[in-house]
Amino acid sequence: MRTNPNDGTTTGDFTRLLPADLKPQVILDVGSYTALQAIELHRRYPEARIFSFEANPDNIHLMEQNVVGDLNKYITIIPTAVLDQNGPVTFRRIKKRDTWVQQGSGSLYNLEPKLYLGDYWAQESITVPGTRLDYWAQQWDIKQVDLIWMDLQGADYEALLGAGELLRTVTGVHAEFMDKPMYEGQHLFPDIDALLTTAGLTLVRKFNLYPTWGDADWVRKIELPTTPLM
Repeated sequence: MRTNPNDGTTTGDFTRLLPADLKPQVILDVGSYTALQAIELHRRYPEARIFSFEANPDNIHLMEQNVVGDLNKYITIIPTAVLDQNGPVTFRRIKKRDTWVQQGSGSLYNLEPKLYLGDYWAQESITVPGTRLDYWAQQWDIKQVDLIWMDLQGADYEALLGAGELLRTVTGVHAEFMDKPMYEGQHLFPDIDALLTTAGLTLVRKFNLYPTWGDADWVRKIELPTTPLM
């Protein structure tokens, strides 16, 4: 759940968990909101191509205000929802967009009605384009994705599922997770962890822990060859 444009979550802590000699070619920033994390990732990996996906059309202008000048050579804004299917999809944005929290808290899911969060969180539905990541990568002739930074307000599992076999090429994933449902029908942390573990990634930390949600990082562990004993 976002609390400000940067959400208090910087990419530096994530990249320090990755191999020091990593030279990523493709990075995905999924649920970008303002593209500020994409810009941070560009500063760390200046040669990488970064693709920033954002479903909420209201947020595209915020991204365009931040991705200016030479940044456009490296960061591509894609106004599309990411999930486990292709084609138009219903997106729920917050009706009142007076704060950063509301502006950045749209979701593919309906909020859990039992929580009753009041008018502050009242949603309205719009139709936006949607894509699976593996289908998108095929269209862009991308065979490997090195890093994924993701925050999708309860829909992270669907986006990762839609990456298909592409997940097996990824070195590191940062994602928001939820331990208790805030949205109807959403997947919780154990599902996300199981999916990434199956793809060969290892959970290395959980942080920013709140009663309902938090953030987590997964990294592909590279086993060094062992020297036989003489």
